[in-house]
Amino acid sequence: MTTEIKKRRWSYLLGGIVLLALVIFLLTYRSVSVEVDAAELDNEVSTVTENETDVIEFDMNADTISEATYTDENGEEGTATITPDFDNPLLRASSPINSGTRTYTITYQDSVCKSTFKISCKKVGTTGDILSAYGLTYKTFINKVDSASVKKVSTKKAQANFRFSNIVMSWTGYYGVKVSGSKLVGFHD
Repeated sequence: MTTEIKKRRWSYLLGGIVLLALVIFLLTYRSVSVEVDAAELDNEVSTVTENETDVIEFDMNADTISEATYTDENGEEGTATITPDFDNPLLRASSPINSGTRTYTITYQDSVCKSTFKISCKKVGTTGDILSAYGLTYKTFINKVDSASVKKVSTKKAQANFRFSNIVMSWTGYYGVKVSGSKLVGFHD
């Protein structure tokens, strides 16, 4: 009879510990989603080029989905994706960009956050220009997003800027894309 009572006490204790851990997780878990629709040309955006790390290349002539894995300065792995926006996937193979305007979706995702924005890009001959950057969506948990914006920095560069904070510290970061010849090159800080 005493072993049965001891087993019951242990099961209650373990159940209580699991329940307490679940309550603590639910109280501290925070999911944040930020959407920024408009973006205008802003020449005052800080563009620190010496800290940029190129993480992905997309050939506008090939016009197929490009994905790359990268490691940031904190040692965290992430995935960068550049996708041409088509309503019909069959158009992707049958309609090379050559010269014209296309919309691309740029996505950066790591274990803590996912950032997505769109650019409208015009390609003429062997080079391209960014016409606009818009539709920033940013999802994260744990950190609070103090500010988020996506800007067309120049005709060759668009950048999403963020300011994060948590109970310990705050910091800034950015993701972006630049045009180099007929390639889109994705970068992060």
